[in-house]
Amino acid sequence: MKLLSVMIILLSGLFILSASSCDGGSGNSDSAEAVAKKFVQSIRDSDFVGAKKYTSKETDAAMDFLGMRMEMLKKMNKEEDMKQSFDDLDFSKATATCKEEGNKAVCQLCEEAASKCKDIDLIKEGGHWVVHMPKETEAAK
Repeated sequence: MKLLSVMIILLSGLFILSASSCDGGSGNSDSAEAVAKKFVQSIRDSDFVGAKKYTSKETDAAMDFLGMRMEMLKKMNKEEDMKQSFDDLDFSKATATCKEEGNKAVCQLCEEAASKCKDIDLIKEGGHWVVHMPKETEAAK
């Protein structure tokens, strides 16, 4: 009886470990396009802390800045000023199309109604796709 209980516990533990290793944890093994879409959704939701899950270490500072800016705009009742980003590309109507080349990808965010597009760069960091827009890049201006 004890042996059966130990076997059940061991099998349960193995099942839990295998399920969490299939990207059920905090890892991100999504395609570049999936990461870009999740990043855009976080920005749409003004969730800059959540957006940092999809950004490179060098891009995290930009998300911190945008989060602080949003808080300031909220205090001034000017949240509408934050609706548009990336050269007036409206994130609420943006779609993403990506081209991957090795450890780099370029995703084109397009607002179909206005025919406006903006490219964002992604890189593989730790084996996972992340948005890469350090403050030195054109996209971060």
